Amino acid sequence: MKERDFQTKFKHWIEDNQNLFGTSKAFELKIVKGKSMRFDRVVKHQRRALYDAKHNFLYWKIPDSNFLRKPFDCFVLIKAQAFVTIWFYKPREKKELVLIDIDDFIWAMFNFRPRKSLKEHELKKLAWGIYEFK
Repeated sequence: MKERDFQTKFKHWIEDNQNLFGTSKAFELKIVKGKSMRFDRVVKHQRRALYDAKHNFLYWKIPDSNFLRKPFDCFVLIKAQAFVTIWFYKPREKKELVLIDIDDFIWAMFNFRPRKSLKEHELKKLAWGIYEFK
């Protein structure tokens, strides 16, 4: 299972669960195959973009492509909710999505120092929501 597989599954899940979210959101997807996740898996520019999408605005131009038809040229997220979205992948076990608000993720990075990671149960305590995922 790879992050691109997670991306596909997440797309289908979010389509089936639009009613949970209502408005625009920003998600950074991470698949974790162990019992903890390193903070540096969400790199600085990703944290910054999520923070900007939530607290200010984020403008993004969709890159041109010769082989895909893009839906439009660009979009802006203004004061949208923004999440680090984690799937602790465990083969043949119940699948859960753990959504952590970007502010809570950044708070944990600085308040759990010098640790470089958090265990699954610790991340779940920070979660904005935990959802079953197929």
